[in-house]
Amino acid sequence: AFRRLMAVAFTTVWAVAGLGTLAGFGVGLVLTTSTTLPIAMLASAFVLAPAVAYAYVALPETKQTLDVAATGAHASPVPIAKDVAAAFAAQAQALRLVFHSSRSTLLAISYFGIYFVLTGIWDLGLFWGEDLWNWPPSYATLFLVVIALAQTLGILLIMYLLVPHLDYAAGLAAICALSALASLALSALPLATPPTVVFALVGLGTLALGAYPTLTALLTTLIEHEAQGHLQGALFAFTTVGALAALGIYLVAFTFFTPRSIWLLSAATYAVSAAAVLLAGNEVVAQETGSAAPTGELSSVDDRPDDPPRDRQQQQQQQGPSRRSASGAVV
Repeated sequence: AFRRLMAVAFTTVWAVAGLGTLAGFGVGLVLTTSTTLPIAMLASAFVLAPAVAYAYVALPETKQTLDVAATGAHASPVPIAKDVAAAFAAQAQALRLVFHSSRSTLLAISYFGIYFVLTGIWDLGLFWGEDLWNWPPSYATLFLVVIALAQTLGILLIMYLLVPHLDYAAGLAAICALSALASLALSALPLATPPTVVFALVGLGTLALGAYPTLTALLTTLIEHEAQGHLQGALFAFTTVGALAALGIYLVAFTFFTPRSIWLLSAATYAVSAAAVLLAGNEVVAQETGSAAPTGELSSVDDRPDDPPRDRQQQQQQQGPSRRSASGAVV
């Protein structure tokens, strides 16, 4: 139950973010076509200004920094350097949380693959359309809107259709397989293909990007609450490396092979992600019924202190009746 709640929470946040991205593309298209490009860019800055002000003034971490600055205290460069080194060391150590078990490693591979495709298609997809069909700016904007909409639709399909009727592993693998097949079709489209068919296949080929928040939730719930922030930071660093790798690898495929090869690369990556999440799903029962996770850092979902009382009563009933000592105390 806890794992499902966490997955729903993460997925809802990403769905809201996806809708915001979709609305931003729509407003950006209106601004760039009705005004000049500098005005459109300034408009985006004004939209972000309240969020930046809130993050700088109201968040506890930045507020503490402002309080220190207001007192006139100046930090020495040596402690700052030590803090930076300690932060890097903690982040490197946090990567161990990502690969602490075979199931976590498999989920991380699938997670990496989804983000890899997301970065590659986002960066090179526009050039693919311009190279094959000489897309005008309106089609380029529509391409980005379709990706954002497909990502949001993928999240909703996973939440309300695939996971309820299948399970996490089979549902995520199914949507990855669907996007892999659509990516293969995109790699072989003839030049006479109507734009509606192209954009429909682009939508199907990016549906699996909606698996990203669900995989984040599944990975986060594998460890204790105290370590979940470290895990998410490690995942962010992990995917940042993946984004850099994706840009270079997709660019090499686009430049030295053919623009169509970016979709072949996406199909292969989707297949790896689907296989990894299926293997992770097959290990769920074995891990839950096997030995406990390492003490002090990791624990199973059932051992968390904030599990509902009903679940704890069921666990006690499964462990058998209590034994009493000679003095009558419950052992």
